[in-house]
Amino acid sequence: MVMDVFASIGKRCLAGMACIRAHVSTQAFSLLIALFMLGIMTPPVQKAGVQQPPPPCDPNQISISAQFTGQDCCWMLTVMNNANLILPTIEATAVGPVTFAGASPASGWVQTPTTGFPVTTVEWTTAGPPAGPLAEICLNPNGAFPQVVNFIFKDVTGAPVCAQQLTFDCPTAQCVDPPDGLVA
Repeated sequence: MVMDVFASIGKRCLAGMACIRAHVSTQAFSLLIALFMLGIMTPPVQKAGVQQPPPPCDPNQISISAQFTGQDCCWMLTVMNNANLILPTIEATAVGPVTFAGASPASGWVQTPTTGFPVTTVEWTTAGPPAGPLAEICLNPNGAFPQVVNFIFKDVTGAPVCAQQLTFDCPTAQCVDPPDGLVA
């Protein structure tokens, strides 16, 4: 129970102990202090300039899937939004050394950047709840296998709400026919 109370208050009180003290009884506050001192719990502290990563998305509510397009390392991304969540911005970041060799938004989406590839981050924005085709992306593995892309869904203010990670299986080297007399 104390853990639930702390978690609930901690989401509202990233400023620290004074905020927590204002939201709980004296007895609960004393218990929290004891847990902090014993090292069982740590007080909520948000470091200046450090953005906490968003929690994982609930795949039953909102998610992104990828379908191989049949060419090079290109994939069609689709958003599934069963909860009709209004998260109009989706940011994709390729985990190095992987980069986006190109990206093209689906109808109804605006993409940043539109030129200047290769890049490591692409962002798409739409009006209203996202659903359906998002974009076609092409990855440059740069020797990495598998390739990983992190997606962050953002609310109308641009604040991160949840995150998802997709893994891709593009070949890292072109296969060539061996010269005559050699066996592959």
